Amino acid sequence: MCIFSVQTDQHLKLCFSDVEYDLYENHENPLRCPLKLYNFYLSKCPKSAKNKDDMFYLQPVEGCEAESPVWYSAERVSRATLEQILSRLHRNERTPSSPSSNR
Repeated sequence: MCIFSVQTDQHLKLCFSDVEYDLYENHENPLRCPLKLYNFYLSKCPKSAKNKDDMFYLQPVEGCEAESPVWYSAERVSRATLEQILSRLHRNERTPSSPSSNR
């Protein structure tokens, strides 16, 4: 299970299985700040899903627009879908022509 919880205004704790990660505010690059990204994600989730620890990865709302107040449904992304996404990201990370490998 993946759980995110904001501890303070400048700290985010990510718990995934038995591993915990502490994430802190990124003052140098606010566009890559995990706290700001998390809070923005929450702002686009339906109210019914915001306080549930077991529903972090939600299905996108089909056909929503950038101006829409809600981008995600209250339905979880399946484990199989998450595994496909992570596998694809992992493959792309190892591809020499991908922008992420040129860091």
